[in-house]
Amino acid sequence: MAERKLGEIFKRFIPLGIHKEIFDGAEDVKVRLDREHRIAEVRCILPKLYKKKDLYELEGEIARTYELTQMRILPRYPEELFTTEYLPEVLAEAARVGVVINGFFNRYELETEDDILRLKIPFTHGGISLLDLAKTGEVISGIIHSEFGLYYKVEITQADNAQSQYEAFMQGQLAQLQSQSVLIMREAERLEAEAAKRAETGEAPAEAEAEKPVLPRVASLFEGTDDAEWLEEGVVRSGKMIFNVAEPTVVFGEIFPMENLTPLRGIRSTAKSCVILGEVFDIQNKDTRKGDKTMITVAMTDKEASLYVKLTVPIEQTEEAMGLWSKGKRYAV
Repeated sequence: MAERKLGEIFKRFIPLGIHKEIFDGAEDVKVRLDREHRIAEVRCILPKLYKKKDLYELEGEIARTYELTQMRILPRYPEELFTTEYLPEVLAEAARVGVVINGFFNRYELETEDDILRLKIPFTHGGISLLDLAKTGEVISGIIHSEFGLYYKVEITQADNAQSQYEAFMQGQLAQLQSQSVLIMREAERLEAEAAKRAETGEAPAEAEAEKPVLPRVASLFEGTDDAEWLEEGVVRSGKMIFNVAEPTVVFGEIFPMENLTPLRGIRSTAKSCVILGEVFDIQNKDTRKGDKTMITVAMTDKEASLYVKLTVPIEQTEEAMGLWSKGKRYAV
């Protein structure tokens, strides 16, 4: 049986440049589809190393072509291609996975010892403990194994000069604050002198050289429609996302019909009988002044516009109500 190529699987997508090279070179292609949630996952062997940004861009273009909510390409490379120079790409993948990593590995020293990779970073023990708690080393090790089939133990330790670098950083921050303070004091003295001069001469304050331009308020930075589009029974496009609402589960309040669906860009004023669909990207809570209730604020987006959903619950129900929402999950409200 002939092996299928990526171009035979994703026929509607026309790759160009580096993306075509990836399409043509991929071997042992295996595709897993979740039609219900519109998710695709491709596992394949690539004959040469590619930068993560090129693979991520390819994923995004395929997802847009097929209107997928998620598209992942999981490459496998010949083990002999792995070198420590590829480590930044591994760290990029670890960041996408969501592990604690951003900012910690802008500078690092690498030591190798048999099957151990030791990353030494200029952070104090508090930062190292945070990375250990998040199992960052295990995630990095897992990515190397997934892509090359190699087992490396990844240790994250404090750089030898971490304390001195930290102190130098703090000294730099202090010097910057002091410099800013001097500038602020000088400006305050200048304004005070000008005010005193005007008071002495009776001169009116000078008008602003130019008024700031008044920019129009827009519903979204993208072109779009205020109407949701039903693609098939139970599947609807709202904003820039596709939602499956065939079998919804009630998490708060009472069940309601999926009618009058409105993309978030369409909410510009008070509206009744309106249903929105979105993905949660942030959740915050704050006690009211009396301290007997909690205001929960849920930030939602449909990748075209965003808004906040707010609900107030008794203080004793805070933990339960917060547990109803999860970042990355989709809700109808």
